[in-house]
Amino acid sequence: MARDGSPGVTILMPFRNARSTLELALRSIFAQTYPAWEAILIDDGSDDNSYEIAASLADGRVTVLRDGRQRGLAARLNEGMTAVDTPYVCRMDADDIMLPSRLERSVRAIEASGADLLAGAAYVMDDKLAVYGIIESRYPKSPFQALLHSWLIHPTVLGRTNWFRRHPYSLAFPGSEDHELWCRTFFDTRLALIPTPLIYYRRPRRQSLRKFWRAYASDVRIAFIHGPRMVGPGGAALALGVLTARMIVRTATWLALAGSTPSGGIRPPTVEELRSADLHLRRIMQPSS
Repeated sequence: MARDGSPGVTILMPFRNARSTLELALRSIFAQTYPAWEAILIDDGSDDNSYEIAASLADGRVTVLRDGRQRGLAARLNEGMTAVDTPYVCRMDADDIMLPSRLERSVRAIEASGADLLAGAAYVMDDKLAVYGIIESRYPKSPFQALLHSWLIHPTVLGRTNWFRRHPYSLAFPGSEDHELWCRTFFDTRLALIPTPLIYYRRPRRQSLRKFWRAYASDVRIAFIHGPRMVGPGGAALALGVLTARMIVRTATWLALAGSTPSGGIRPPTVEELRSADLHLRRIMQPSS
């Protein structure tokens, strides 16, 4: 807890071979307006100089962990949770950028709501840092809808540490570990949303089919395991049918577009949103004096 009584937040960021994006992600952490933050950075077996970039930070608020192995996102998040010593934990990916007010707004909102988890929207940018869309976390309209796709933008999530410790990530759903967690805890989690962007979310304009297939395989297992409890056996069977149809359509689209398919769930920004996104991003990119 800070001297002003603000509850502490630990930013939890696993990374692997992130040398091209890590510096800007770290710069956005140090630009936060919220004072009571710590960061745990976990190297997941990088073979570039990502670890050296993280380890060069001379700041007592930052802890860097490394064991030389590649274990995957879910395992690293669970590992990091055991080292958290604050009431809140904040997710972040090594290729994303936080808006300066992200922690301040998130903590204020979750404290006011009493929720277990809070999530928000994100500016979507490509590898050249060009913002081309906005993606939003949403309340699912029904358990069936929740079963079909992840409704929270994972790197926008801030939650209570004790909640994450009661509900660790499963290692059995690569590419969909967040969706599985949201489904597993659907009926006993209090959720709050912030409708405005909290981060810049790096996402290619076209999604590779291999990545989609990996997520599809995990989503099918989620529907098979959690579907009967969430929507009954009949609803689970229907969800499996919808997922299969989605896979067929996405694969056909990928083939028609010669090797790529548009990323879904993204809406174009308004002129004012794009102006605001560019302004904040330029400020974060400016070297501190």
